[in-house]
Amino acid sequence: MEKKKVYARLIAGGILFFFLLTGLQSLFSKVVITLDKSTPFTFYLKNKERKLEELSFVLVRGKKNTFAEGKLLTKQVLCAYPKTLKKEGMDFYCCSGVCRHLHTAMKKTPKGTKLIPFNPCGGNPYTSKCEVKIPEGKYYLGTNVPDGYDSRYMGFFDKKDVLAVLTPIF
Repeated sequence: MEKKKVYARLIAGGILFFFLLTGLQSLFSKVVITLDKSTPFTFYLKNKERKLEELSFVLVRGKKNTFAEGKLLTKQVLCAYPKTLKKEGMDFYCCSGVCRHLHTAMKKTPKGTKLIPFNPCGGNPYTSKCEVKIPEGKYYLGTNVPDGYDSRYMGFFDKKDVLAVLTPIF
């Protein structure tokens, strides 16, 4: 494990302990701490004034009947209306004139659990190709790690699924 992540987790634990001891619940309710490797930051502030748009960080719950059902997830909006999501086999792109590669889906988790990629195209989810305009009020969420669990498998998220828009701290 990277030393930075170890230090960040120690700091997160210390801050959590401090909040619990001092009873600063109102401040603690505005802080999001993520201890996984799926986002480049560990600490976020919930921000009611921040607009939900492409590249925003968000807090969502894993969708029903998915690998992450009910779990709180910190993700980034990678593609949004009025752009187009392009799928070529296991690769996903965000397009608006020029296409930007977002990431590649996997067939299995690192522990061997079978994964089925999001398939807005129909047909075989592992080989299908298509482009779909992202509907207004829907968001394609992702992470910057190859084995992140996100819209590659759960599909679009509705605006109502976003629990909070986040501002990264560090």
